[in-house]
Amino acid sequence: MLVFSIDQGTRNSALANGDTQALQRILNDVKAFSDKFDTYVLLAQTPDCDALDRVVSLIASNKIRFILDAMSSAAIAKEPRFSLAQPCNPPHAENISLESLSKYKRRYGEYFAGIRLMEVYSMNMDVHQGMFHDVKFAQRWKERWPQDGNVFQPSIVESYVRWAANQGMFVDFSDWFWSFDHGKMPPDIEQQKYERQLQSIIRRHPNVVIVTYANNEPGMRSRSQKENWVRAFQSYEEYGARGFGLSDQDWLYAVPNTFNEMNCPVEELIDWAKLAWSRGAVMVQLEPVWYWWDFPRGSVQNDYGQYKYERQRGSRKENLEKFAAAFNVKLPNK
Repeated sequence: MLVFSIDQGTRNSALANGDTQALQRILNDVKAFSDKFDTYVLLAQTPDCDALDRVVSLIASNKIRFILDAMSSAAIAKEPRFSLAQPCNPPHAENISLESLSKYKRRYGEYFAGIRLMEVYSMNMDVHQGMFHDVKFAQRWKERWPQDGNVFQPSIVESYVRWAANQGMFVDFSDWFWSFDHGKMPPDIEQQKYERQLQSIIRRHPNVVIVTYANNEPGMRSRSQKENWVRAFQSYEEYGARGFGLSDQDWLYAVPNTFNEMNCPVEELIDWAKLAWSRGAVMVQLEPVWYWWDFPRGSVQNDYGQYKYERQRGSRKENLEKFAAAFNVKLPNK
């Protein structure tokens, strides 16, 4: 499986600005990968809204399958005034309700193939650190913290997994925060307990969840785990996981106030993808969209209309061409 994230839920995105021409350019490129891969597009961090509905209609008309973020760290972290639509339960990272997901499933059928539960563990850790260890990072979201400090609620996670299982869909459970390389965290964070709860959920709903390592841990820390992460994720197959995956992100190469994610060498992302598939991963997911196609970097301010010319937005970048060449994919003429 190869998944392209084509929207990050920002104000200056093609989705938010209704730029179907730019989105169609993306979809034309995505279709070229279907000769080699089981391809999907992911709409990240965008709750149920009219803009989302218009874009998934375009995706389905191209006979491309899509994934929606059902739970996301952005449900807490994103300022409400900058969102296209409000997440349904910010304190527990719920982005889209089961009712809304069911609406999309009825409307788009087989093209709505999966949901992602994204960074619930890492947001749980951030909020816990802010509430009980006086760590400053998450203080800016204090008004959206859950009262008990536990963003991760196994009953909520299981409700989404159960829904997907009943629909014949898959769940991408994606995070960079896992106990295999964070053994020195304060024990009251109880990360190992949460992972056991996820394992129990997977046992009860086998062949649904893809357990995914996201290589975007802040401060480029994930780079040190390139050879180490696979074994921890292979173990989830013992509990009935559909398989394991990699979220391959250019934030692998970002340090705040030093250099941004656009400096990430595409060769490094290609190497991560090759390693993941060679070790048995069932899925590699790529983001953000502006690294692979010509769009403004995500922003809370809508500068989309001022970004280059209309005919350039959504044109593929050299990064995508190099990724395609690495896997012998022939892209269409621009």
